Amino acid sequence: MTRRVTRDSGRRVSRALIRRLMQWPSRFREARVLVVGDLIVDEFVWGKVDRISPEAPVPVVRVTDKSLRWGGAANVANNLRAMGAKVSVAGVVGADEPGRWLLRDARRKGVQTSGIQQDSTRPSTIKTRIIAHNQQVVRIDREQVGPLSEERGEQIRLFLRQQSSSVDAIIVSDYGKGVVDEPLMEEIREAIRRKGIIACV
Repeated sequence: MTRRVTRDSGRRVSRALIRRLMQWPSRFREARVLVVGDLIVDEFVWGKVDRISPEAPVPVVRVTDKSLRWGGAANVANNLRAMGAKVSVAGVVGADEPGRWLLRDARRKGVQTSGIQQDSTRPSTIKTRIIAHNQQVVRIDREQVGPLSEERGEQIRLFLRQQSSSVDAIIVSDYGKGVVDEPLMEEIREAIRRKGIIACV
């Protein structure tokens, strides 16, 4: 049976799928979900402002704390895992410390990471939010937007084909960074046709 694929943001997608899965609470911990898409590291930098810079009319933030969190497709995977689902992820991170941190933290939380590729030519997407006195001062985005190499794209499609026979649902979390393209979407449509998998985009 063919299921309809709809487009929406990663957060709305995760809520829609969770609502559907929660109709069967006793089965939720048995749910196997593949999350495919743009993996993002959210960095939060907290501080205090007590003066204006003499170099320009901007606040000087004195840093008091900072933390890293899962963003983008990784945030969807993290939410599902926190609710007990068995989660695997397909995407790309850089061969850098933010990418290594995301891989380490995913493994620590029991998320399957064999579908996450490290690409030395493509840095991890990092969104840094600087917050002072509970107000966001500025956001800094470090990212490379554009299509993946043909080799990377094929590796993600191959992983999806391998996983489609053993998952109950596929979530595609597209933030426009380049992981999600038409060949990937066609692979997902084929999985829906063959397996009747729940799919959200």
